[in-house]
Amino acid sequence: MSKYDPLWAYVKERDEYLLELTFEEAEKVLGFPVKGSLLTNKAELLQYGYEVVKLMKSEQVVIFRKLDT
Repeated sequence: MSKYDPLWAYVKERDEYLLELTFEEAEKVLGFPVKGSLLTNKAELLQYGYEVVKLMKSEQVVIFRKLDT
């Protein structure tokens, strides 16, 4: 189990093709700061049917895309 599982489950639960989250929103789900650490853990997200399309550190936004299944 990863400390990011709650965020991945949240993304999957939203069930949107494209989902944009601010770092602040992600931190509320996780309960800890994310900063750029999503870059090193985003491969885990594939198990949930999503991928990180874009991570904008300066804007503190991450965009997820639902994979075709």
